[in-house]
Amino acid sequence: MGLKAGAGQRAPARRRAGPARRDGPGGPDRPGDRGRRQALGVAAAVLAAAVAVLATQVGPGTALARADAALAADIHAWARRSPGWVTAARAVTTLGATAWVWAVAAVAAAALAVSGRWRPAAYLAVAVVAGGALNTAVKVVVGRARPELADPLATAGGRSFPSGHAMAATVAYGALATVVVALVAGRRRRWAAVGVAATLAGAVGATRLVLGVHYPSDVAGGALLGLAWLAATAAVTAPWRAGRGPVNARPPPTGLAGGRAPPRPSAGASRRRSGRRPGRPPGRRSRPPRGRG
Repeated sequence: MGLKAGAGQRAPARRRAGPARRDGPGGPDRPGDRGRRQALGVAAAVLAAAVAVLATQVGPGTALARADAALAADIHAWARRSPGWVTAARAVTTLGATAWVWAVAAVAAAALAVSGRWRPAAYLAVAVVAGGALNTAVKVVVGRARPELADPLATAGGRSFPSGHAMAATVAYGALATVVVALVAGRRRRWAAVGVAATLAGAVGATRLVLGVHYPSDVAGGALLGLAWLAATAAVTAPWRAGRGPVNARPPPTGLAGGRAPPRPSAGASRRRSGRRPGRPPGRRSRPPRGRG
């Protein structure tokens, strides 16, 4: 027969296992998630407003247009005397070309989908493709002509504001960094991903100035519009985007709800299970008292 628990003592109840907490879309928000989404939304609005202000100031005859033309001429004169930098610029600028960033996004999205992370894969593909469409639409609306330089080092078609290469690099590598930050554990790795994305986007923007195919405000506008689009898409898709938690995170113990360790039994419960009294060594039985004779 089993022993009953003593008064005031309760046997530890084993909690039923509940569903694992989802660290991604459809699950409950983590602390600070709503605040981060609101901050991203505010940042997107501010950046978009800055692009709109630039777009109204790049027309012919404005102070910004004159400063752009003077600075573009100075950069072109320097580039003519620096053939090594021009060669490097021609190589690096391909990292912002539409065909290249779409190929990078396609390969990364395919790798994510194969590993089961189809939601980040869809986010990456949509952000890059829709970002390119947004850039084309803004170019048509603004309608700024490209720089006209004597003896140009490179030529490009289409409108000038905002820079398509600068925006494409910002969106593509920024979206990749967003996915990596959500999936990889470790602050250093996350900051490294952000640093690589910022370096690539900045380098691509600089090459457009060295090659003389954009004004400085074009590159600034492309980077700002890319950041605005990146912040907006990250804020809107945050509750849905992350398919899994960090790849290096340890899973919670199974069998208990919430991943908490089982409660330790009390000393009284341990003694009742072992059938011994406190202070008596194991293996010795109590003997009845001898009568006096």
